[in-house]
Amino acid sequence: MVRSVSVRIEGIFEERQREAASRAVTSLGGRAVSWHPCSELHRTYAQFALPEGYDAPILARACGAQRIDDPALVVLEVIPNDPRRAEALARALGGEGRPAGIVDAVRTHQGVLIELDAVRTPLSLVIDLVDTELEPAPGRRIVPLLPLDDAALTAAARDLLGDPAIDVSRLIETYTEQ
Repeated sequence: MVRSVSVRIEGIFEERQREAASRAVTSLGGRAVSWHPCSELHRTYAQFALPEGYDAPILARACGAQRIDDPALVVLEVIPNDPRRAEALARALGGEGRPAGIVDAVRTHQGVLIELDAVRTPLSLVIDLVDTELEPAPGRRIVPLLPLDDAALTAAARDLLGDPAIDVSRLIETYTEQ
């Protein structure tokens, strides 16, 4: 069974560093799925597909990870249509009363970067919270910085469409990857 794992690295990984980390992941029986340098926050995010029982300490050393999340976190940026709403949104998502699954919420130039544990808090709840917070000036763009794995995508589709029968076999992304 393959695990989807997200990694946060403090600093911007250059291409040669990404290649070295990808080789290390391959040596663990996995593969690099995605890399996303976030220069504004001086972070690099990565997502890896790894087999059950992979060696997390070796992975952390290989890529200099400050944090490894298994299952992978949902990492996205919410960009309000009205930039003046971004500060209030950052407080709502990162403040004391934030949902338990929000691991980090950081103000960016355009909006708010969110790291979400979708097992603890559904993505649909966070989207509802975003839309409620932005209600005085509605509208936003949500940009995933790492791909959503099948489990997170299925849960979000099921919740947002209100159809409890949706499972991974009904996701078009599953068919386009084959």
